[in-house]
Amino acid sequence: MSGGQPDSSKQNQGAAGRVLDLDHLARQTFDDRALEAEVLTAFIQQAELFGKRLAEPNESLPGELAHTIKGSARAVGAWGLAELAERYENAESEPDRAKLVAAIFEADGAARARLRDLS
Repeated sequence: MSGGQPDSSKQNQGAAGRVLDLDHLARQTFDDRALEAEVLTAFIQQAELFGKRLAEPNESLPGELAHTIKGSARAVGAWGLAELAERYENAESEPDRAKLVAAIFEADGAARARLRDLS
């Protein structure tokens, strides 16, 4: 999460700023907008794949897939999604799948909004 004072230029940037930690994302990408776009694009591709896979009612979610979702979410500062994926990864029983799917699609939408802002 954000280690210091938030960058006021990144506050209140709509849906992306509510779901993604834009300060974290900027630090992760060294404030390089092109690199930020690459990271967001990779996250969007993974979120789309995982979201579709999890939306299938008979699809199981192996721990390694939950681990990958968690890592992808952390890379873009989608802390809520990362926390849900971690709970899913460590669960002995099936957690709330619909909640995880909704969080994936929410983070995907925020990443797409941020990507549009960068264009």
